[in-house]
Amino acid sequence: MLQVKGLRKRLDGFVLGELDLKVEPGDYFVLLGPSGSGKTLLLEMVAGFQHPDAGRITLEGRDITAVRIQDRQVGYLCQGDTLFPHLSVRENIAYGLKRRRTPTEFLKDRVEEVARNTGAFHLLDRKVDGLSGGERQRVALARALAMDPACLLLDEPLTGMDALLRQDILMLLRRLNRSGRTFLHVTHDHHEALAVATRVAIMEHGRIVQQGTPQEVVNNPCSLFAAHLVGIKNFFPLSRNIVQGRDGKVHVATKSGLRLVVPGLALPRGASPGFLMLDGRLLTLRPRDVHPDPEGDKGYPGMVTDLVPQGDGTWEVTVDMGILVVALLGPGECHWKPGDRVYVSWPGKAVKVLARKSACPG
Repeated sequence: MLQVKGLRKRLDGFVLGELDLKVEPGDYFVLLGPSGSGKTLLLEMVAGFQHPDAGRITLEGRDITAVRIQDRQVGYLCQGDTLFPHLSVRENIAYGLKRRRTPTEFLKDRVEEVARNTGAFHLLDRKVDGLSGGERQRVALARALAMDPACLLLDEPLTGMDALLRQDILMLLRRLNRSGRTFLHVTHDHHEALAVATRVAIMEHGRIVQQGTPQEVVNNPCSLFAAHLVGIKNFFPLSRNIVQGRDGKVHVATKSGLRLVVPGLALPRGASPGFLMLDGRLLTLRPRDVHPDPEGDKGYPGMVTDLVPQGDGTWEVTVDMGILVVALLGPGECHWKPGDRVYVSWPGKAVKVLARKSACPG
């Protein structure tokens, strides 16, 4: 569907590239990265607002690197909806079709079709200046889809929305993707990315440092940067000479002195008996893999220090067990208050050993 090959761009001291990216038909591909990582610049080059210094962009097998914006067959939805305030909703959605000189008998049907698909049909005869934020975004999305783009580009489309509105628009985007629409979406929010993505690429300082399915990226981040970006909050720094084999298991000591079992970690050939150098590495653990329990002699003892509601019925619970560990509990699973004693456990396969510095390709 969409392929970026060897793309490079220098702009105001920032260097992007060399980037390789492939979006398959029907993908919901998300570029995830912090502000300044280059994700919007990449999107603007695909859209045609910026031109690369080197590399190629192809869409459905056609080289569009130097093609005019209006001839690229991509839709673009930027931050802020950019609707025309002097036009009605119907006229906004029809704007691009009219510029394309679409026959009148087809134009009306097309406008009403995309309005139904985006939940904006009941708004067609209203002026846009009286619409809510969510309604405006639905209209902007309908206007982009009216042109039947091969790929729809979304630049932080949920910025500034409240939690309920964000969820509403995310559900709409997922439904459109399931109907066969292909998306390339940029965001800095891992919740947003993981809610819709079929594939994710992590961007850091103008490079794509990791690509894969959401499960691959979350379960096996390639660096500390990537782990932070996908929402992992538990990082246990390891000290020198701290891996010891005992009873067929490998026990790892953190710098706080707590010893943790790391299943699957083996001593290399030639290592000193019972010890392995892992200085400069970290253990990582996803909050959703951490399980506090009021009764559990198999877990690590600790004390609840903080509880924070996440707005969707889940709770983020911090436990001090010599080191602070964060758990994410579902609705109805949080029964504690600060000061309560608990036992903390997690599946053995959830513990990962991660290099502090990037282990990502490139």
